[in-house]
Amino acid sequence: MLTSCPGTLVDVDRLPCALLAVRLDGTVVSANRGALAFIGADAPEIDGSHIDRWLTAGGRVLYHSYLVPLLRLHGRVEEFALPLKRRDGGTMDVLVYAATSDSGDGPLIDVVMVPMRERRRVEQELLRIKRTADHAPGVLFEHVQRPDGSGHLPFVSGSVRALYGVTPEALREDDTAFFDRVHPEDIGPLRASQREAAARLGPWTQRFRVRTAGDGFTWHEVHATPRPRADGEVIWHGYIADVTQRHAMEQAARQLEAAERASRAKSEFLARVSHELRTPLNAIIGFAHLLATDTVDPLRDEQRRKLSIIEASGRSLLQLINEVLDLSRIEAGRLDVELAPTPLAPVLGRALQLVDALREPARVELRVDVASPFTVIADDLRLEQVLVNLLSNAVKYNRPGGTVHVRAVHDGGGVRIDVSDEGPGLTEAQQAQLFEPFNRLGAERTRTEGSGLGLVIVHRLVGLMNGRLDVHSRPGAGSTFSVWLPSAGDVSSADAPVTPPALPTRRGAGGGMQRHRVLYVEDNEVNALLMATLLGLRGDVELRIAPDATTALETVRTFTPELLLLDMQLPDMSGTELLSALRTLPGLGEVRAIAVSADAMPEGIERARAAGFADYWTKPLDVDEVMRQFDAIFASGPSR
Repeated sequence: MLTSCPGTLVDVDRLPCALLAVRLDGTVVSANRGALAFIGADAPEIDGSHIDRWLTAGGRVLYHSYLVPLLRLHGRVEEFALPLKRRDGGTMDVLVYAATSDSGDGPLIDVVMVPMRERRRVEQELLRIKRTADHAPGVLFEHVQRPDGSGHLPFVSGSVRALYGVTPEALREDDTAFFDRVHPEDIGPLRASQREAAARLGPWTQRFRVRTAGDGFTWHEVHATPRPRADGEVIWHGYIADVTQRHAMEQAARQLEAAERASRAKSEFLARVSHELRTPLNAIIGFAHLLATDTVDPLRDEQRRKLSIIEASGRSLLQLINEVLDLSRIEAGRLDVELAPTPLAPVLGRALQLVDALREPARVELRVDVASPFTVIADDLRLEQVLVNLLSNAVKYNRPGGTVHVRAVHDGGGVRIDVSDEGPGLTEAQQAQLFEPFNRLGAERTRTEGSGLGLVIVHRLVGLMNGRLDVHSRPGAGSTFSVWLPSAGDVSSADAPVTPPALPTRRGAGGGMQRHRVLYVEDNEVNALLMATLLGLRGDVELRIAPDATTALETVRTFTPELLLLDMQLPDMSGTELLSALRTLPGLGEVRAIAVSADAMPEGIERARAAGFADYWTKPLDVDEVMRQFDAIFASGPSR
């Protein structure tokens, strides 16, 4: 048995490796303690045994068909992997170093065996890392940047083949093949960002385009950290990912954000313009209506005719403002509809009543053919808006003395409402442009008034109610606009259109009449004068007007109102802030408060109602409706 190395003081039994002396015929001559430990046997079992006993089947093939022939040919073998078979039946991989020698009794094979446990683990870990890197969606790399700006990639994962169409071998000495695939416009910024990161020894992050087949490209992003070397080179370790999809999503998100900002800006602009226009319109329409209906000091016929032009012009401007706001809200997706089973008859009745005043000057006859009690799934107010628009168009664009025919029939799972006229009709080219905003199809050259928004809004509203709008027209044969809406079944309705009552006439206060106390906070003097005029018609109201919130808070110290009318945009605070302050004062915690504002946006109305306002009156005020509201509010009797 080997006990020492000749000429040395090394005790071979203490070495952490196995030493064997084996004859060419496979007989084991000697083994050190390391060999005994590897195999798990005693010296008597090994000495004189055949080497095949301690090798696995695969190991025996490798030993006799590969190791021994190499030793015969070269006299030595290094780093030869061989699996041993242990006495307990287990196996052990070892790395073999062997050489032939002459012992005097014939040639011997001196074998040194080193355990491969740690090496095999490291190799397997490296293989796992390599496989992971090669199958990763991006490219792992080591890039050496030379002082002159050139470079190479000693290591790059196999995924570079898929992303760049080059092999790792092609980049080990030169990185040119990599940069050749970068979009020409991005090569300069990419290299500049790397130089800048190298100068500050900071992270290198850059997004760039990579050319694909044809004229296409994908977006890639590099993330790497530097490590400087004494010779001036910088070694980068990092990762390149294909971020094409993420880039597209980020672009879409930025575009959406920009569109939303533009939409908000447009909405805010329209709300501001609407507010500024509604404020003077409140006075124009309100006072025009009061003058026209004044029975105490009536106007002459010619004055009344001129005044009606002023009022009609004001209402036309108001309609245009409302249409622009509606279209803006529809385009921004902020116009909500409340769909519910809606009897058609009462809605159609209200619409017919609203357009009745239009048909008389034009001598247009209205013919209604709605025999069945139809019920549709719709928004009650929006359906009325649709019908009013179609009916008013049918009257305006009809021939003098013509007929407007309204029909409603069952159509599949819904109800079709047809509005037909006997006007000039539409060409195919005109029908193709029918729903373009502000396109009046040449009607602007006639005396027929309009904005070119009505049908656009009708088309969008019908769509929001899950319906459709169709048009059938021929030049010279009139037009038929058909609204189809889902049916909710037939529900009979005895509701009849209600004719609005005329404006209440001026009433004297009377000697013993108790007066209702009202506080109106309004900074616009003309609007304040209009409200004072309206309440003056009653004769039973004591009105105090405050131009701002500070004055209002001073007024209620000596005047306790039973009704608060608050403008929402005051010089010193908002209407909601003022209401909150008034609610804290004695006797005002439960007083009815009504917002009176030129802000017609739904968001402002919702905020006011949430703040505690019982109602919201939009300027310009509907004089008749306001007077009816006052009648209802004061119907309970005198003030407290």
